[in-house]
Amino acid sequence: MKNQWLLLVLMSFLGCASPSEKTPNNPGVQKEEVVKVSPFQLLLDSLFEAKPALKGVSMHIESPDRNISWTGAAGFADSATNRLLKPSDPVLIASTTKLYMSAITLKLVENGLFKLSDPIKSLLSKKTTKTLMSDGYDLEKITIAHLLSNTSGFYDYVNTKTFMDRTQNDLQHEWTRDEQIALAVSEGDPVGKPGETFSYSDVNFLLIGEIIEQQTGMPFYTAMRNFLDYEKHNLNHTWFNLLEATPGDLAPLTHQFATKLNSDSYTLHGSFDLYGGGGIAATPKDVARFSQALFNGKLFTNPETIELIFTNIETQDSVSANYYMGVKEIEIGNYKAYGHGGFWGTTVQYIPALNTSVSVFLMERDQWPVYLELMEDVVEILAETHSPNSTD
Repeated sequence: MKNQWLLLVLMSFLGCASPSEKTPNNPGVQKEEVVKVSPFQLLLDSLFEAKPALKGVSMHIESPDRNISWTGAAGFADSATNRLLKPSDPVLIASTTKLYMSAITLKLVENGLFKLSDPIKSLLSKKTTKTLMSDGYDLEKITIAHLLSNTSGFYDYVNTKTFMDRTQNDLQHEWTRDEQIALAVSEGDPVGKPGETFSYSDVNFLLIGEIIEQQTGMPFYTAMRNFLDYEKHNLNHTWFNLLEATPGDLAPLTHQFATKLNSDSYTLHGSFDLYGGGGIAATPKDVARFSQALFNGKLFTNPETIELIFTNIETQDSVSANYYMGVKEIEIGNYKAYGHGGFWGTTVQYIPALNTSVSVFLMERDQWPVYLELMEDVVEILAETHSPNSTD
């Protein structure tokens, strides 16, 4: 245990008696039901109390082997109006969306629309093909797998001067996918040949979105909803902001901040991060449920399809980024975890050894380093928690 406080939290969770609990040995006194605060809520409350600069934090834990499906929150959904953050409040999950883009791509591979090893030239529109080839990209050698693994060599429009200027000075500019792809070409050059190096670029996932549309004949977000069967998996509070209707039973999107970058989600137009590199809005519960269904193979007809997500593109420079098909491997304490984070301070991580998914949303991305501390405490509690069916 990191500290005595966490030990007390764990004791509470495992059912140790509270000192104030009345017992049947007290004559004439009826035993009162002991109300226990979730140890996970104690973690969130303690974190927010120690670091109010977080503005707000929410979390969902999906751990079916322990019969745990828990959501909690602390702080504010909108610190300007002091609207308290509720566990069910939705946020923009930013690049955590890439995990969803990977899932729909693998689903279409499973359905035979294309293979991970297929070159992208014949899968894109003629307009996009012409734009990319004008900058020297070899679309006969760049494959779907290169896109999902960020090893394609595409320059990232996020790094261009125009993008940075507009997101600082023209906050309500409405971006299009074509505009962002063209920007990467006009203000940047290939960062390498296909498979040569890892270079994170949202262009990869914008192209995945276009390929989905070209091959299914429907908007990429509709294809995602249909092929991944949101309804079947109870993902009723997941949608692409600005592109799909907001579920009617939800509170407004939370107010998310990137203070050091002078940005916040209420003043920056959502189209800046919308077309597959980001764009999904969801609740903590939906995101963790999605992760749990994904990594357990439940989104696919053949559960073994999920193994494709761990396809590793070994780059020519041999520099490992621990990044597979739209998913990154990290360490949480002594455990491997797989998931994806996002610009606004969002993440979801699946821990195979615990068969558990944890989503964490911070309302202030500048506080990002604290999420791993929170995750480590959560995992430590879960590791000490036996399955209800355990004989240990």
